[in-house]
Amino acid sequence: MLKKAADVVEEDFKAADAWILGSPVHIGGATGEAKKALKLAIGTATAGKKGTAFDTRFANTKGKAAAEKLAEKMEEAGVKKVIEPQGFVVLKTKGPLAEGEEGKATAFGKQIAAALKA
Repeated sequence: MLKKAADVVEEDFKAADAWILGSPVHIGGATGEAKKALKLAIGTATAGKKGTAFDTRFANTKGKAAAEKLAEKMEEAGVKKVIEPQGFVVLKTKGPLAEGEEGKATAFGKQIAAALKA
C-alpha cells in the first residue's frame, strides 16, 4: 500500500509487514507530515517490523538528511533496517529527478524487495 504521509492512520502501520518512509528534505530533515506519520508509526506495535527510508534532496545537501534521520528514529523504535536509507537528487523543489536518479530509485526498490524476501 502506498499513501501520502498526511493520509496514513495507525491501522496502516499495524497491518504492514514493512515500513518504507519517504520525504523531501525540508530544512535538513523530513517534512512535518512525514515526522507526524513516523510518530504515529512508532506509537503502534513495532516488534517484528522491517523498513528503511528515502528522501529527495538537492545535490548540495550535506550530512544526514531526511532519509537517515527517519531510518534512525525507526531503528530506535525497534524497526529492523533492511537496507541503508537512500537520498535521490532533484533539480527543483518539486522535481524532476536529476539524470540517473530514476534508475537509482528503481534499484533501491529492488534491493528492498530482495532484502524483505531474505
